[in-house]
Amino acid sequence: KNYEYYYEEIGENLKLFLKEVRSLGAHPNGPVFYALNNVPKDKRMKVEFFLPVKEEISTTGGMKFHSYYSVEQMMSMRVLGNFEQKVEEAYSAMLQYMQMQGLEQLTPPYHILDRVGDQYFLTIKIGYLSFVV
Repeated sequence: KNYEYYYEEIGENLKLFLKEVRSLGAHPNGPVFYALNNVPKDKRMKVEFFLPVKEEISTTGGMKFHSYYSVEQMMSMRVLGNFEQKVEEAYSAMLQYMQMQGLEQLTPPYHILDRVGDQYFLTIKIGYLSFVV
């Protein structure tokens, strides 16, 4: 489902999304992730939330169901703590690497929220296209 909000409202929008998924009778089957579909220069984010579920569901209110979702050729970085600052650093490092390697960004950045024990982390993935010469 697509959302647009100020970056500090991510927590409440994520809760709203998860509540809506539960109201449809779906059972999560993996970590929630989202695609950041803009550069939030005015601090407003355009985000599409995703959540793997165990069953096919009928959707309402702008939510879409995909039976399969895959993006090949992705690079990734894991961010721990101070997400706001470290996400920007990760974007910069990934974009610099793509430029140095002659890669073209193919997807928006995907953010996979997860935790191990009490440690929360964010994995950022970006799909790319390589030009083999």
